[in-house]
Amino acid sequence: MKPAVMIDIETFDIVPTAVILSIGAVVMDMESLSVIHDQVFYQEINKNQPNRTTSLSTMDWWLEHGNCPCKGAAHLPQALKDLANWLPEGAEIWCKGTDFDTQILSNAYAQHSLFAPWKYNAVRDCRTIFKTFPLPWDTETTHNALEDAKNQAARLMTTLRGLNHGK
Repeated sequence: MKPAVMIDIETFDIVPTAVILSIGAVVMDMESLSVIHDQVFYQEINKNQPNRTTSLSTMDWWLEHGNCPCKGAAHLPQALKDLANWLPEGAEIWCKGTDFDTQILSNAYAQHSLFAPWKYNAVRDCRTIFKTFPLPWDTETTHNALEDAKNQAARLMTTLRGLNHGK
């Protein structure tokens, strides 16, 4: 079975050119339907990212909610390389929606003349599963990329275990 990774990012905008503030990821074992908590990736990124965008509404949102990962030291091109080097080869990439995290990351990889470390057909959407098979409880969104990736992975594994029991 292919390796699977849940990815979450925090940004200063909601469009593909958004400034990326942090990247969090965790490996999931799709056979045992468990999260591998010791196989994680997390980097906070320097917000000085030429040719990437910010939106006033998103920046205001961070001011209102707090916990902004706005003081990162890593430079975006290096963070992207580090993520690519960390990802298991051939991994399926899971996100909460396919039109945000991977779209923004793919745009950043292209901007820095790097190849996105996943195939176009290896991106999976857990939001559809969560909406189709809602749980009686919901994990809280912390707006910390790593914690959100872990929460989304745990919720996905719980949902898939429930579906497997129904076979």
